[in-house]
Amino acid sequence: ETLQALWTHRIASEQGKASYLIARYFDLSEKLRHVSGRDAWMDLRHDFEENCRQLLRLIPVWVVTSLSARRALPLTDNLFDLAIIDEASQCDIASALPLLFRAKRATIIGDPHQLRHISSLSPKREAQIAEATGAASLLADWSYASNSLYDVAQAAIFRAGGSPLLLSEHYRSHPDIIEFSNRTFYARSLVLRTKIPALAERLGGLDLGLFWHDVHGEVSDTLRSAHNQAEVEAVVSALAHWARAGLLA
Repeated sequence: ETLQALWTHRIASEQGKASYLIARYFDLSEKLRHVSGRDAWMDLRHDFEENCRQLLRLIPVWVVTSLSARRALPLTDNLFDLAIIDEASQCDIASALPLLFRAKRATIIGDPHQLRHISSLSPKREAQIAEATGAASLLADWSYASNSLYDVAQAAIFRAGGSPLLLSEHYRSHPDIIEFSNRTFYARSLVLRTKIPALAERLGGLDLGLFWHDVHGEVSDTLRSAHNQAEVEAVVSALAHWARAGLLA
């Protein structure tokens, strides 16, 4: 609350400047996408970097995806005091390097038991490339195909004599839902903090837990995003029902 009040006051006290810098930020970002001449591009890039530095004094916390950073932020070293990369087990190493370059320090947050990034590079092809470039000795720790950013960070922590910090308190799920994962993947180390009484009161007379709705339908035959229209309609119907019951307020 203190930080929110500080930032709000800082922006409000320089509202005109903040509006100018934000508008100029989007204008320069758009122009950088279309300018092709090297000298003109470098001039625009310098203006973009300086504009971002001024904007950072008013808005010090920025949220981007690893793929959008190339257009959202100038490629400037030590631009931020700290880069926090969440869901790092889903982040490939290469995509994280430009983010780490922009920061003085990094906090890597992830879960090795959750989904990993999807690589179209096969281990065989990766080994061939590594051998051809003299980088075969790096594959164990830096393999793009099999290692995530979390894996690299975890290895660095172990080599330094430490260990990753487990965020053990779980607030999201009903115990009947999280119990399998807690038993199978976390050796029952998760501490459940879900407020079941409050959840039960909010749901009224509805049962708590995980339920299966068997919906029959067909997946459309298309080269674009395939979908099952019957499932779509069933999901929309369920959401509408929950909205009428006040559960989505």
